[in-house]
Amino acid sequence: FMPSGLSSSEAAILANQIGTELKIDNIWSVFGNYWGPNPNSMRAAYNRGMDQKKTIPFLEKVMPAIRG
Repeated sequence: FMPSGLSSSEAAILANQIGTELKIDNIWSVFGNYWGPNPNSMRAAYNRGMDQKKTIPFLEKVMPAIRG
């Protein structure tokens, strides 16, 4: 699975939420290897995304799917 149609910030936030839920160590390295961006870029995109207004609605949309 690799998300399409998401901004880099949304993809990084999604990676963080999935990684946290699955208790994955080194989230940025794992998802960077699978999804393409380097781990530092993903971490930076996550930090940018957490400062955006649209992040809360995005999390409200994806978290029910992540938690099942």
